[in-house]
Amino acid sequence: MKHIKAFTYKPKIEFVLNGLCKQTIRPFNQNIKIGDEILYHGWKNVPYKSEWSWRFEVNLTNVINIEIRNNGIIFPKWRDLIILWSHELINKLAIDDFISPPTGIGLRDLFNEMYDLREPKYFQILRWGEDNSYNLKSNEII
Repeated sequence: MKHIKAFTYKPKIEFVLNGLCKQTIRPFNQNIKIGDEILYHGWKNVPYKSEWSWRFEVNLTNVINIEIRNNGIIFPKWRDLIILWSHELINKLAIDDFISPPTGIGLRDLFNEMYDLREPKYFQILRWGEDNSYNLKSNEII
């Protein structure tokens, strides 16, 4: 299946385009699966109100469903265990996602700003290229 997604988080765009960043964390979409093609794009000016600027097409190599809460992330492998924002696994996730600052706390603050984490929300880690999956299996479901 083909999808079109925009990148609006400016600190990350350069690293996506030069191939260093190969993942993004997005709100859950049951239609997104491993092998899907995604056309990512940027905006010339105001997001969603201007023409596209750059375009970048990828094939997904891993899709990991996660639950994000105000105190941490629940991964499918550890269904009842909340990995706290300060844990090294979440720090690694933030580094691989080119979050600024590249820490779990930075990731939490960004997601709280973008998505309001007062209530748990479901997301997906989308990866392309070589996969660094943290020993998580894509087909495990929350």
